[in-house]
Amino acid sequence: MKLFDSHAHLQDNRIYNNYTALLERAQMCGVSRILCCGSNEEDWEIVAGLYKKYPDCIIPAFGVHPFYVHSLSKNWFETLNNLFTLYPDAAVGEIGLDKLVKDSGYQRQPDVFRRQMEYAVSHNRPVSLHCRNAWCDVADILSVTGVPECGGVVHSWSGSAEMVHVMIKHNLSISFSGSITNDNNRKGRRSLLEVPPEKLLVESDAPDIPPSQRNFPNEPSYLVDTIKKIAELRMVSEEEIAEQTFNNASRIFCSRI
Repeated sequence: MKLFDSHAHLQDNRIYNNYTALLERAQMCGVSRILCCGSNEEDWEIVAGLYKKYPDCIIPAFGVHPFYVHSLSKNWFETLNNLFTLYPDAAVGEIGLDKLVKDSGYQRQPDVFRRQMEYAVSHNRPVSLHCRNAWCDVADILSVTGVPECGGVVHSWSGSAEMVHVMIKHNLSISFSGSITNDNNRKGRRSLLEVPPEKLLVESDAPDIPPSQRNFPNEPSYLVDTIKKIAELRMVSEEEIAEQTFNNASRIFCSRI
């Protein structure tokens, strides 16, 4: 099976020092493509370096995660623009809104998210979105900015089954992480069954959210556990889920390559 990990943070210092072995294990498990999402100004160049070293495997994404909005420099948007000029295949991510962020409050997040969405739409770059407890606000902003024609994904889905349909109407796909393997995640499993095959993606979100039978830190090779559980819940073969999610992610994130 060929697998596409549609969201990971290989630049994270919890796993970065071991990325060579991590990628070898991923390839042995069939993971041939990984969307590596930046989170802040400090890690964008690390993501770029990983892409330059593994251009056939890693697809870079650059963006400001809501966790880091409070620490932005004055020139953050110019720096981001320059990176996208240097890396025409890059996606915009990880971006979004998070009402559970405690350190910086919530006030600045919508403006930073909106600016990045506007850039993605105007340059038709795919997006990887983060949302926690801010679904209506995200939907409102998307209604104003639109979504790139090439689409994007809401990563590590945690919304309701009803919200699945709202995001799909905004030309977004839905990605599930290792949390779907948790037997107590009834909300996620209801959502999973609402996603049409052509809108389904799968991810590790490494180094976070390992599947229920795996230890921390998470890594892309564990994607096989998530594929297995999704196949079981949707009552199809693992090969079918692997092929669907690989093709769906490739259509979104590899159309510029």
